[in-house]
Amino acid sequence: MATGSPRPRSAAPSAAPFTAPTLVRLLARLAGPDAPSAQAPFDERLGQWLHWTDAAALSEALDGTGRPAPAAAPTGDDADSLALALRRTRETMARTIEADCSAARADLGDDYAAWRRLVVNRQQAVLAGLAPLRARLRGALVAHSPALGRLAEVDTVMERALGTRERALLGATLPSLLQRHFERLRAGDADGWRDPFCRDLHELLMAALDLCLQPLEGLLAALRAAPTPAA
Repeated sequence: MATGSPRPRSAAPSAAPFTAPTLVRLLARLAGPDAPSAQAPFDERLGQWLHWTDAAALSEALDGTGRPAPAAAPTGDDADSLALALRRTRETMARTIEADCSAARADLGDDYAAWRRLVVNRQQAVLAGLAPLRARLRGALVAHSPALGRLAEVDTVMERALGTRERALLGATLPSLLQRHFERLRAGDADGWRDPFCRDLHELLMAALDLCLQPLEGLLAALRAAPTPAA
């Protein structure tokens, strides 16, 4: 029996980290120890987010039996160019978040309304900035094959179904939880709250950015894993 050989699992490349739990943990920490926790299973909670018409459209998209959604027009983008665009987009948005937090630390005072505007505006800018790249990814899937075109359709349905909930989370729930954290820190240390709050603000905005990037990363992964169509 051979010894010393690496285990297959450890030899495999590590998967990209799933960052949604990072945002969930941060929100739970900022909400404080008295906040209620969501104990419902994932499928039950997702079912509460989807209207029956959305569920029907998703089922049709998965089966390929429905009317094709206007997901995207085919594009000439390939996986490498889209991966570069995705990486540069994240880097640009990360630098903007860093700059926003640095400026806020220096300029914003004790009125949370100004901090809330920063958070809401940043989330809106992230969602708007990612939309064109998500459309390009769908277009590349459509151009690749009918199977990947169906995935683009599914992504379109999911974005339409969950978009309102996502905007509510990022534009209302997140700033509200952050406000309670802001008020607790100020009440506990009227002179030293700013540094820990700005660190938490930066961490939260980065986790929210990574959450918004996950659908795009999934589309890119599918494009890269797909076999090259036969000529």
